[in-house]
Amino acid sequence: MDIYLKMVGMTAVGIMLSLVLSRNSKDYSFLIAVVICCGLCISAVSFLAPIFDFLTDLEGWIGKTAPLMEVLIKAVGLSLIGETMVTICADAGHAAVGKTLQLCTTIGIIYIGIPLVKSLFELIESVLEML
Repeated sequence: MDIYLKMVGMTAVGIMLSLVLSRNSKDYSFLIAVVICCGLCISAVSFLAPIFDFLTDLEGWIGKTAPLMEVLIKAVGLSLIGETMVTICADAGHAAVGKTLQLCTTIGIIYIGIPLVKSLFELIESVLEML
């Protein structure tokens, strides 16, 4: 919780600085916004450790699911990075680029999910063969 409060404080100070600089230089204001986003993303990495611990425990409970968890982790990572960049693009006034990146992120998530769908179909096939 302490890290989160620091993130909120960093955001508030950064946004105030960005607003002050936006009157004189839009470029510096945007640069500060990008630095804030990067700082928040780096700070948020500390929240991922308990999530990875939980996923490791979940693998132990379920059994052989390492490839499935890998797909899940990649999908979450892609969506977080993509959404952050889409927001930065929108803030820079390039909403079309952001929307295109959002589409590419969705396609990327579908691409990395293909092994998951294949294993699901194999499971369904094996269950149907038992019947």
